[in-house]
Amino acid sequence: MPPIKVEIMTSETCPFCPPAKEVVKKVCKKFGKRVKLVETSIDTKEGAARAEALGITMVPTILIENEPKFTGPPREEHLEAVINHFLSEK
Repeated sequence: MPPIKVEIMTSETCPFCPPAKEVVKKVCKKFGKRVKLVETSIDTKEGAARAEALGITMVPTILIENEPKFTGPPREEHLEAVINHFLSEK
């Protein structure tokens, strides 16, 4: 089974992005190879284009399988629950 994709969209100037990244990295590490973590900076042309295409206007935004699920730093248990839900559907 391929890993599910967890993506965090961030910006260098965002004060909420570093704590959100910490939570996302910590939770994704618990799932090992079942989860692939991708970090996308909206400060790059590619990142800004991706955010615009997905209708994302705030950072940090956490997407799971290309679906925005959280804006702002998520609580660990909530992120784990959503990832588990996606894993159970695969």
